[in-house]
Amino acid sequence: MATKDELYESYLTNAIDNLELDLIEDSNIEIPQSSDSLYRQWLAQNYPKRIDLEIMKANLGRLSYQPKVSVIMPVYNTPEVFLRAAIESVMEQVYPHWELYQPEIAFSRQPSRIMRGNLPACSCQSS
Repeated sequence: MATKDELYESYLTNAIDNLELDLIEDSNIEIPQSSDSLYRQWLAQNYPKRIDLEIMKANLGRLSYQPKVSVIMPVYNTPEVFLRAAIESVMEQVYPHWELYQPEIAFSRQPSRIMRGNLPACSCQSS
């Protein structure tokens, strides 16, 4: 029977090995950055790894009900960098059955040139 110290050493060795594997496997997954240290810590613990996303995708077929999700994103003088980030966030979802609507507010100071052709065609609908 293993001693308490042997079990602890084995636990630490396995934890370090698993951490190294996670870092190698997920080295190209970019975790969003934040100036808030608590949020950065939360992201590090909860942001999905590549393997998590693959498991989600593989299990989508098991869902007996797969409704289309409509995302409505009103736009009013939105800086391009934020608009692109928001749209890309929707496009990168694992669940494929969604549609994105971006109504422009009528009194916008400037027309949304971004939405008039500079975004990928698939930004409007996934399926």
